[in-house]
Amino acid sequence: MNSWWRKALTLVFLGWGIYSVFMMKRDFQHTTRLTIFLLALVPMFLLLHLVGRMATQHEARGQTSPRLKAVNWLSQSITQNMTQYILMFSLPFFIVSQRWVYLGITIILLATTLWDAWWKTLLPITLYRQLLRLWSILCAGSFLYPFVWPGHLSNFYLAMATGAALALFPTRIDRTHLVSSTILQALTMVNLLLLPPAYRFPLLSVWVSKPHFGTNEDQKDHGVTSIPTNWSVREFNQSLTDGSSICCVAPLVAPPGVRERITQEWTLDGRLLEKPQLKSTIQGNADQRGFHSFFCKRNFPPAHAESILRCRLSLQETIFLGETTLKLQ
Repeated sequence: MNSWWRKALTLVFLGWGIYSVFMMKRDFQHTTRLTIFLLALVPMFLLLHLVGRMATQHEARGQTSPRLKAVNWLSQSITQNMTQYILMFSLPFFIVSQRWVYLGITIILLATTLWDAWWKTLLPITLYRQLLRLWSILCAGSFLYPFVWPGHLSNFYLAMATGAALALFPTRIDRTHLVSSTILQALTMVNLLLLPPAYRFPLLSVWVSKPHFGTNEDQKDHGVTSIPTNWSVREFNQSLTDGSSICCVAPLVAPPGVRERITQEWTLDGRLLEKPQLKSTIQGNADQRGFHSFFCKRNFPPAHAESILRCRLSLQETIFLGETTLKLQ
């Protein structure tokens, strides 16, 4: 019976976790719990480690401590709930920013915390605890950074690298612990500081909402007409001949206090055409309304069938926001 009830409760908690993934409130006005969990995460993992170590020492001496077991169970449960909340909160922001690899990693880690059998099996593994702690801090820190320092987005990746270094700081001198910590540190620094911006861990609370190309006759905002992602070379050339411009329209969503200028990188078949920084300064808001921004061009080199026109969007030229493409047929 006990075994049956244990399995039933596991399924109930799994169902509740999946329900929470879809029903949780995630917006710029519900960040208090996320902030508290971010600040408490490292101390909780340290407490979890210390309590687990004490419990192991007691068992090695043939001793049992009901109080220690209760504290160990409580610290595990709190840590599990905190990491679940952070990972659940982050999921849709990977989707809107179309960062599918990071979304996949987050889903896998979340699944290991939702299924109790996996959680109990993996938790004693040092590398798992370090990876879970690191990923949770990256997710929460990436979302909250613009709320804390909206005027210093240029330091975003440096701040994230510092937070990751603190999260992975060795808590004991032990070969396995030091090796796994060093490997994760190295991989994280490469990701945050050395990779091209399009492949780095994203800034989760700033994204471009449905960027697209359009045509414009007088380069005024209200005159932009959307065009399909697949366009014929004849239509492309005819539009330019008729005096229209090709525009990259990029509504940007950002938290209150963010005041930045978007950089657009235009390429045709991988060849850089122009890299303008838009004159208008985006203004974040609490309602997650996209700040409308666009840039238009008239002069293009000859294009041919199968050519790809791409517009990449970034802040500070280091924070990749997204891109849109136009395939000519």
